[in-house]
Amino acid sequence: MKKLLLLYCLLFTVAYSNAQGACEIISVTPYCESNDLCVTVVAYTEGIQNQFLVFEYENGDSQAHPIFSSGLYTFSICGQPQQSIVTVYVGGELDGTQCSQLYTSFLPSCSSLDDDGDGVTADIDCDDQDANIYPGAPEICDGKDNNCDGNTDEGLPTTTYYWDADLDGYGNPDLVSEDKCSHPGGRYVEIAGDCDDTNPDVNPGATEIVDNGIDDDCNPNTPDSSLDIDNDGDGQTENEGDCDDTNAAIYTGNTEIPYNGIDDDCDASTPDDDLDGDGYLQSEDCDDQDASVNPGATEIVGNGIDDDCNPDTPDTNDCILDSDNDGTPDCQDGCPNDRKKTEPGDCGCGTVDRDKDNDGIADCNDVCDREDDTVDVDNDGIPDCIDPCIGDQDSDGDGVADCNDICNGQDDTLDSDGDTVPDCLDVCPNDPNDLCNSNPCAVGETLICHYKNNGDTIEMCVRENQLQRHLDHGDTIGGCNTQARQAMDTEAIALYPNPNNGMFTLAFKNWSRSNETVTISVKNTYGLEVYRSSFSSAQQVELNLQNQLKRNGIYFVCITSEHATVTKRIIIAK
Repeated sequence: MKKLLLLYCLLFTVAYSNAQGACEIISVTPYCESNDLCVTVVAYTEGIQNQFLVFEYENGDSQAHPIFSSGLYTFSICGQPQQSIVTVYVGGELDGTQCSQLYTSFLPSCSSLDDDGDGVTADIDCDDQDANIYPGAPEICDGKDNNCDGNTDEGLPTTTYYWDADLDGYGNPDLVSEDKCSHPGGRYVEIAGDCDDTNPDVNPGATEIVDNGIDDDCNPNTPDSSLDIDNDGDGQTENEGDCDDTNAAIYTGNTEIPYNGIDDDCDASTPDDDLDGDGYLQSEDCDDQDASVNPGATEIVGNGIDDDCNPDTPDTNDCILDSDNDGTPDCQDGCPNDRKKTEPGDCGCGTVDRDKDNDGIADCNDVCDREDDTVDVDNDGIPDCIDPCIGDQDSDGDGVADCNDICNGQDDTLDSDGDTVPDCLDVCPNDPNDLCNSNPCAVGETLICHYKNNGDTIEMCVRENQLQRHLDHGDTIGGCNTQARQAMDTEAIALYPNPNNGMFTLAFKNWSRSNETVTISVKNTYGLEVYRSSFSSAQQVELNLQNQLKRNGIYFVCITSEHATVTKRIIIAK
């Protein structure tokens, strides 16, 4: 029947595919689902505009359902009135003409239908499309409710199947299992006992591998550690106390044989090599034939015997002088004239190593007395106790933190004329009245100091619309002065050691003008100069400023030549 219907539909499709704008209802087939009458409509449409499937019932009701494709179209709907007549047609226009072919069909009741031919009508049959399903049918193992009692595969013998996650043929009974009358498919197996279903090498059929820390065969009684195996056959394993499982004469409970160098009974407290019985083993006792000689004995000076087995203990009168009477002979005293110290420590002999602020730095080396030198919140290398601006750095090393810096990259503390205006901003750095340089420029122009690429500077007048471009280039408003010149790369000069005690070295790696005079000026954090000197043609200068830099703290070393200025920061810690 299905073959004839398929052939009919095929011939119908071919016939209508050659007639543009054709439409027709091919069949209306009733069927039931749980005593609910349904119909399946097969239609053919082509070239229909705004097409839809129309159902008109004898009681005057109607329904319209959109058709979403042209050609052969199948549509199913349930909830149809039983024992009634329905007319079905395709609504829409064919080349401007209504498609009016009608199909009228009688809708039977479910009590009169038996689609699967099992002898039970659809109003009673719970699945009228399957001849193996009807009330009273024998239950078979097919996953269906064959006898329509609401249960599936009931009363059939079942097998427990276990999920085998690692595909080693064994399942884990503590995870997923199914009692089924047939194999449920997937990774289910009939054998359980897998103690690790994530590892295919672990299952009841695997061979135990010793010392891998894994229960390979899922049997806790199988020894998994070599310590549980009696290798020497003395009846005792290492985990049972055998201290040498390669020697059958050594095990717990055996009789100790004195002085044979072997722990026969695996009990270290049993004497076996203390020949003189002084409580010290031969490995510790330098004379195991004499009980008065051992590491715990008191050295007797002048008897020619190493009584305490310590060659560093004086045995003669050659090391008995104790100049500071501290109980330690001078030959062993790191500070022979300091009664309070036997080692120099952090501060040396004669000075007590105190740390009043408990910061781990002795007071003699402490930068901040009674405060913690190690606290440096902004990580700028300056302890917070002497940091002029905690939380900010001093990028240009002028003693003025960035947060208070007026001239970033230059020395804010330089004020040659004392007019409270830093030289880096002062138009006339040597004239407190600023009369040195009246504006030589025309109206609408501004005097600036222009920096050339070679580091030289010139004064020039620029129009207002050019001013910002020069400022972005690094030029400054006003006349030029030597204090505002650009600094040399600080990597060209090395200062070491740092921190230091006032003695340090300046090494000039690539000073560009070796014949020019260079001035060294050292200032404190308040900008006060504490040292100044000049030199020329030197690659390295060693300075001893212990008398000038008497207080611990931060200082700034300014190295100035005719063309460049470099500032280095040092920490003095005496």
